[in-house]
Amino acid sequence: MEHENLERISNDRHEIDNLIRELDLIKKDNWGVEDEQIRILDSISEMEREVAAKSVELSSYRQQASVEDQANLNLRKEIEY
Repeated sequence: MEHENLERISNDRHEIDNLIRELDLIKKDNWGVEDEQIRILDSISEMEREVAAKSVELSSYRQQASVEDQANLNLRKEIEY
């Protein structure tokens, strides 16, 4: 009986050691995935900043084009008279 209990304890310890090793591998994999997620989020953030800057630039071009269109329209009106 005692021998069986000792054997069971030994098996349990062996199983626990295996589970701890598996858990350590999973943690290591998770750290790698988390690092990749952070890189992706940083990349997305950088792209969003670039898009915002380009949007401001585009708005400026549109405003400039609108002013030029209005000047051309005024010039046409003067020519027609």
